[in-house]
Amino acid sequence: MGLKCWVMVVPELARSGDTQGFILLNAYAGVAIGEHLGMLLTTTHIALISLLQLRQCARKTAILGTIVAALIGLGSFEGLAMALQLNVHPLGLCAMIGYIGLTA
Repeated sequence: MGLKCWVMVVPELARSGDTQGFILLNAYAGVAIGEHLGMLLTTTHIALISLLQLRQCARKTAILGTIVAALIGLGSFEGLAMALQLNVHPLGLCAMIGYIGLTA
């Protein structure tokens, strides 16, 4: 939904010049759903895979997965912190390090 709004709704908003509608759509579909919910689902997926790894006696990958899930989970609250006008840099850093860990 976060990405589909760009091809389904944004062209019409651009034609009409509705700047406020674009800002609202970006905040809802882009940040709230696309980023926050996507990151929480990624966190859940990684945490579940880590549990499976732990059951398979693969402790190193289970520990790495747990750390990665925690970092991405923390990073998912960057949009909320931004809305509350808090310092978002630590949360953004957590997400970035978490996704680098996921790549590893």
